Amino acid sequence: MAVAAVLVGFALMALIQVPPMWRKRWWRDLGVYGFIFLWALFTALSYALNWPIFSPVKTLILVMNGIYHFLGYQVPPR
Repeated sequence: MAVAAVLVGFALMALIQVPPMWRKRWWRDLGVYGFIFLWALFTALSYALNWPIFSPVKTLILVMNGIYHFLGYQVPPR
């Protein structure tokens, strides 16, 4: 039941938020939104199915450090 609720919720969010970005041709925003959306969907499904996962905060820090490194920014100290 929890998995169905997660899937319905994410489907509704996608139906509301994706079409305006698609019509306005905001491809960069759509790509970033899609990445974050899929990441959040995987995390929500993992919690709903009681799978052991990494801390979302630690994962976010790792992802942001990688993005900072890729863009050439100095990684902020902890």
